[in-house]
Amino acid sequence: MSQDDKITGLTTLSAHHGEMIARLSEAQSDVAVKQVALQMAVRFVAGILRGIDSDHYRHQLGSYLAMLEDALNREDPDSDLARRVLETVKATLEPEEAEEE
Repeated sequence: MSQDDKITGLTTLSAHHGEMIARLSEAQSDVAVKQVALQMAVRFVAGILRGIDSDHYRHQLGSYLAMLEDALNREDPDSDLARRVLETVKATLEPEEAEEE
């Protein structure tokens, strides 16, 4: 590869760098909005479930969380994202236990 080819490649990359950063920023913003919406939905559903029958809810919660953990970790057992999602869901569904600790 000649010096001119290298310079042309770097120039092209530099010209598109701002556009790529803008796209990345937009995508990150979209992910943040979706995450907030998901957390709101989980809190809403948890509130409804707690209101139905708290004893039954507590009894079933362990099995629901185990199924969720299995589904999240199936593809990648060491996934940091899966761990964070599970922690968020547990904290939302078990607020009293989290506050006691």
